[in-house]
Amino acid sequence: MTEHALLPPSSAELWANCAMALRMIKDFGVLRLSSGDEDSAPEGTAAHWYVSQCLTDCIPAVDDADSAGTPITQEMAYHGDKLVELVRHYLDDPSRYTVLVEQRAFSGMTINPDVWGTPDIVVVDRQENKVLLFDYKYGFRIVEEYLNEQCVIYLISVMVTLGFNMDVWSASVTIVQPRAFHPRGVARTWEVPAGYLKERAAILKTRAAEALARLQAEKPPHLAEAKAGPWCRDCANHACSVFRESAYGAVAVAGMLHAGAVESDVAHLVLKQWRDAAQTLKHAIAGLEGDLLARVTRGDRVPGVIRENRTTHAKWSVPDEMVIAIGLGAGKNLAKPGTVTPTQARQMGVDEAVISAISHRPPGEAVVKLVSESDARRAFD
Repeated sequence: MTEHALLPPSSAELWANCAMALRMIKDFGVLRLSSGDEDSAPEGTAAHWYVSQCLTDCIPAVDDADSAGTPITQEMAYHGDKLVELVRHYLDDPSRYTVLVEQRAFSGMTINPDVWGTPDIVVVDRQENKVLLFDYKYGFRIVEEYLNEQCVIYLISVMVTLGFNMDVWSASVTIVQPRAFHPRGVARTWEVPAGYLKERAAILKTRAAEALARLQAEKPPHLAEAKAGPWCRDCANHACSVFRESAYGAVAVAGMLHAGAVESDVAHLVLKQWRDAAQTLKHAIAGLEGDLLARVTRGDRVPGVIRENRTTHAKWSVPDEMVIAIGLGAGKNLAKPGTVTPTQARQMGVDEAVISAISHRPPGEAVVKLVSESDARRAFD
């Protein structure tokens, strides 16, 4: 689906006022605004890059970096290898299967020319006339495979792009999510019923036309028709008055929390209300943090806010062979397989000056930090 950059407040307000568009985003995933999805963070992008490289026989090593400079971690490699193993056997039989890795697909007039997507992995089974979609979710937010509208749009777009007849070709959706616990496991598959994609394509086409018509209308629907909810987490919610009102309501709920006993017959309702309020605040904080990070990064002055990088683990700056040789010269065995980390070498008694000379600490993820009064005083001491 089309990915949009962070919208300016005026455009975001238009989305907030357009109830039909909001419902289409919520119910059908026709369009999606700026990404708050964990998979869009540098770590998630690098994890996807690792898998795509492995499937094209260019297997990156741990600490190799993607095009954005994000290093591959041991965890990324461990989880990514599980997905690679799921689809590896399809590559071994090219006479039957075609494997497409991150190939863009367009829905065209079947839905709307502006609706397209880049599925992680698509396997075309020419013997069974079936399209198998594998979607890799590296974040912690649980994603269900059943009736997943993003994947449905991917499949429709693939069928259209490849010229397949949706009355003849069947499909399946497999969500691979290694870091979020799900009772059905890491890899979960939904067999898409015959005829479902064609039916949904017709509905999505109508809904997309309605949503775009509302956006282009001179007088959007009244503000009261718009409603905030979980779909706001991937929107420019910091600039949306509807979402802000919802967030203020969540703050009010938080202010009413107390340690007293809750009656059993209403406990489930109270728990749901508190959980909903917590999620709203979580998304509100994430949206505002993203906006403030963009401001301070481009040099805007935001009182009380600075940009800093998260602390990362120290890494060797030289090849493993050199680290091992230096360790042996100091009477220490730094091999484990590979090598121990600089921190472990320090604990083993290797001289600090040696470690500092052949190691570094790469910059972590950029975040915003609130400056306290003590921070300000310390800066001038």
